[in-house]
Amino acid sequence: MVLNKIGKIVENEWNDLKNRYPNITLHEYCVMPNHFHGIIEIGAVGAGLAPAPNNVAPAPNNNTPNPNDNRAGANNNGAGANNNGAGANNNRAGASPAPTVGQMVGAFKSLVMKKCLEIAKSRNEYLGKLWQRNYFEHIIRDWQSYQTIADYIISNPDKWQDDTFYTPQKIQQ
Repeated sequence: MVLNKIGKIVENEWNDLKNRYPNITLHEYCVMPNHFHGIIEIGAVGAGLAPAPNNVAPAPNNNTPNPNDNRAGANNNGAGANNNGAGANNNRAGASPAPTVGQMVGAFKSLVMKKCLEIAKSRNEYLGKLWQRNYFEHIIRDWQSYQTIADYIISNPDKWQDDTFYTPQKIQQ
């Protein structure tokens, strides 16, 4: 596939997800004229399907109490460590649980949309609907399933002419 400006935005934002969410590894992906496929591996970097690059470290565990942290509710010994009021849980202020697939996909779609809207506005054009409301996900449970899905993604451009929505058109820049 030869990507137009919107396709390049999709590709760039996909590749940038690993900077936003350091506990993921991105695998095969494919930007198509009317859809997108991608594999996200969640967990400690390098713990699953593919080896991690040598320069990537696992995300820090922010749930381990720090005995030197004297803030209320920061550890089991601080004020509010019981279940009777403010600071009842042991999470630090601002700490949040790991993002879900839905949150990551939502951020991805939102960032792409924002950049595409900027282009449309600069051209005084109407962008229209860019994404469908939801997305389809599939949990990959073993290497065989991974290979099947990865092969499907890699070969997807070869099947574009058979797609229901295929129409030969001039490539937009």
